Amino acid sequence: MPDSSQARAGARRRAGTRRDLLDATVRLLDAGASHATLSIADISREAAVSRATFYGHFRDRTELIVALAEDQIAWLTVAGRPAPPLADPEAARPLSREAVRGSVATLVAGWQERRPVLSSIIEVAEHDAAIRRLWVGGIHEVAEVACQVFVGHWRSGGGEAPDDALVVSEALTWMIERSCHQMLSGRTEPEQVVDALTEIVCRVVGVD
Repeated sequence: MPDSSQARAGARRRAGTRRDLLDATVRLLDAGASHATLSIADISREAAVSRATFYGHFRDRTELIVALAEDQIAWLTVAGRPAPPLADPEAARPLSREAVRGSVATLVAGWQERRPVLSSIIEVAEHDAAIRRLWVGGIHEVAEVACQVFVGHWRSGGGEAPDDALVVSEALTWMIERSCHQMLSGRTEPEQVVDALTEIVCRVVGVD
């Protein structure tokens, strides 16, 4: 039986190899590969491991994309989280246009940086139920946090939040997701996307 230090070293090596495979996939996607054309041989070669090693960590490409999706959802939920005072669900705090723009700009910049990977995840989610559930769940989590902020803003004016506050928040969150996915891969400059999304959110939520 290996001692605990050997077991920990083995676990670190395994985690490192798994990370190497994920990072290799990201590099290939960044270089222009698509999920449809990306092969296990390509990924293994880029990560400098054997195909057998790949299968020791992932059953297939889809399972690897699930792991990538979990990474990206972790980023998305952190990026969509406002500063602590705004995130307090009991707080009644007005939103400023500057705060809205800052949150939108963070999401757009992060999306631009991760665009090839996110595009691949969205492509696979169209026909893979497990990845779709992950992605939809991540978007919903961001929308729930946004809803807390919007409710605080509405209450700060002495009013009540609308009954469909979460639906409004989720619609705005999906709008940002779709806009980033479609517009950042075209001719629209990221700054223009930030300006447009900031304007729409501010108009819907009632931020001066």
